[in-house]
Amino acid sequence: MGSANNCWAHERAYPDGYELIRGKYLGHIHMKDVFVDTPKATLENRNLGEGNLADQLWPLAKALKEDGYDGVISYESVYRPEGGIFEEGFQAAIGRFKAIFG
Repeated sequence: MGSANNCWAHERAYPDGYELIRGKYLGHIHMKDVFVDTPKATLENRNLGEGNLADQLWPLAKALKEDGYDGVISYESVYRPEGGIFEEGFQAAIGRFKAIFG
């Protein structure tokens, strides 16, 4: 399962996407956040919790915990602040990632 990839197709990772795979084999989830503007055909990497997934991250984490998910959840570090470097994007997001999924 890859979060944010679904945003381009206007599928909500939670609950819609998760419900499709709930109870089936799931062993690795990679998290990132984006903002998709379909009319402009653009996708912008955003800090975790500041894109299209902002309202879905905590409920998804809660559902995974309640369902006993014991696989890997990794942070896909693709966010870079404007004028910054990827390391700064990683540092801006990793604390939030740990708070939600840790």
